[in-house]
Amino acid sequence: MKKRMLITVMVILLICSAVLTLFSCDDGIKEPDDDIVVTRPTPNEYDLEGYTIKFAVCEGNNEESLVGRSICPDENSGDSVDKAIIMRNKSIENRYNCNIEMSYYIANKNISLTPKILSGSGDYDVLVGRQCDDISLCLNGALVDVVHHEDAAPYIDLEVDYPLVPDYWGYNYTYNISSNGNVYWLVGDISMNFTGGLYCTFVNLAIYDDEFKKTEGSIYDLVRNREWTVDKVKMLADAATTKKNITFDELIVSEEYIGIAMPVNETMDALAIAAGAKFCEIDQSGKAVCTANQNNAALRGFFDKYYEILGSGSAINTGSDYKSAFAALARDNALMTFGYLHQANTYLQNMTTPFYVLPMPMLNENQANYYTPVVKDIALVGISSSSKNIKASAIVLDAMCKESYRSVRPYYYEKRLNFKYTTDLDFAEMMDLLVNTAYTDPVYAWSNTEYFDGVGEMIKNAFSSCSDAESAIKTFPVSEKIWNDNLQTIMEKLSGKNN
Repeated sequence: MKKRMLITVMVILLICSAVLTLFSCDDGIKEPDDDIVVTRPTPNEYDLEGYTIKFAVCEGNNEESLVGRSICPDENSGDSVDKAIIMRNKSIENRYNCNIEMSYYIANKNISLTPKILSGSGDYDVLVGRQCDDISLCLNGALVDVVHHEDAAPYIDLEVDYPLVPDYWGYNYTYNISSNGNVYWLVGDISMNFTGGLYCTFVNLAIYDDEFKKTEGSIYDLVRNREWTVDKVKMLADAATTKKNITFDELIVSEEYIGIAMPVNETMDALAIAAGAKFCEIDQSGKAVCTANQNNAALRGFFDKYYEILGSGSAINTGSDYKSAFAALARDNALMTFGYLHQANTYLQNMTTPFYVLPMPMLNENQANYYTPVVKDIALVGISSSSKNIKASAIVLDAMCKESYRSVRPYYYEKRLNFKYTTDLDFAEMMDLLVNTAYTDPVYAWSNTEYFDGVGEMIKNAFSSCSDAESAIKTFPVSEKIWNDNLQTIMEKLSGKNN
């Protein structure tokens, strides 16, 4: 374990050193230089002979997440991240002698990419949609299985050997929306929307360091030592709270502290996933079985612990209101809150106190891993089965993803979110941990489809309508048979040969 940690630190040092060399200046990274196009010719480079890879990119109606813009930049925005994406594309065009052409569509409310693609999929090589609307495209033959298709598999590199080989493609997440090793949709560093959609814990640095650092030590070490659990969060919240059961209106005009400001309606699903409360299990043969029932120890434990936290008087429930929860953190009234990584740009830009960004807490120290939930409104990227050059599409997608890790991600963290990714090794380690543990439950991933419509509301509804874990968990087996049947239908279709 110590040897692996040493390797991890050494690799992070090397990565940060390389980034600092590339972007060196006193205050972090510079603005992207429009005159510089990075090229790295090697003996194994591919000449794509001027082929144009055509992208169909669909934007949803959620302006905050900007799914499409995370792949197709706004060339007139002047934004550093958009510039970095533009330079990434130019670099790849020069490197492989190809063209990248993106068609950007803005969907009306509840209108997705799917009907547009089905009516004209032959016009595009790469399809970019929204998970919550377009995930079902992979069931009808519209996409290539990039692991098994002979023109894609050699060029899409999904393997991870962290820290030596970073997780460019969101390995865990990608395989959890797949079946039996058949991969149609890709996520990962190719889209900063994936990174920004990571669910995490925001902790007020001043409150933690003043109140707990002497007794608990470095908060980063709590994470490294697998002590960042729901029980630890509750203990810190209880100890930090100066006035229990205070209302939000009272808190925000006072000098009091509350342990946790929680937008409960929006965070319950993420907290459940982080606690390992899986809706289903899938074995190596692709057989899927519903596990959201009274025998699910993690689900029961999740309900038990969060009823206890919210009943302790050390947490404020802001309902569906992220803004208020983050306001309590920013005003130094709350020790912590939970939310999406990209919300730091929306709600914490003017926060004067530094803050920590950590993974969501594990249920307990026996949990196998940290699980970092990802927002459902993320960009999914797939190669159209009617592409005229699947090989070229695969080569370019893999290059875009890896180049994004190197040259776009630092801008996203530092310029968009104001994080010190290139100069704070602890922070860089936490960010890599979030990406490497990105996770979704297969049932939850399909919760906006006909197969599991409404599943995304079940945790929230059970929590709000019941008063204890025993009552809450009894609301789940009602749908178990239907879930098992629908799961099997999806897995069978995913395991079929669509190419």
